[in-house]
Amino acid sequence: SRRADIAYEYPGGKVEYDDIEDPLPFDLNAPIVDIALEDYAIWYRDMGEEPQKYENKTVRFKCKALVRSKLPAGSFIVGRHVMTCCADDIAPIGWITQGLQRPGAKGYIRLTASCKRVTSGGESMLMLTEVRAEPAPAPKEKYLNFN
Repeated sequence: SRRADIAYEYPGGKVEYDDIEDPLPFDLNAPIVDIALEDYAIWYRDMGEEPQKYENKTVRFKCKALVRSKLPAGSFIVGRHVMTCCADDIAPIGWITQGLQRPGAKGYIRLTASCKRVTSGGESMLMLTEVRAEPAPAPKEKYLNFN
């Protein structure tokens, strides 16, 4: 977890905390922030914990798109299946996305989307807006993990 503290305890009782921030494995200053398959879980966690860093950014990543009847028309969920402990806890994690196209029912896409802050029901959150979606081959690893 990026919220974990690392402390160094020295002889004599002196304790020093490691306050060096680990760099992200992608470039937030790039015109399009490319999220590699192996970095999806890191990006998902970071975007959830520090959404302000992603406001008005454009991101690109491989995902599946899920259409749900309870979502507004033109909206869908994009994400990946993640295993946090064992096969019994595999679950999809992702983001609500407004689309220009209706995503295919099956298969992966490479989604390029802009990140915008929206307010809905009194709650503020980041929403992705599709810029482009292209069919993509399935990844070798079907499930991601947070390790």
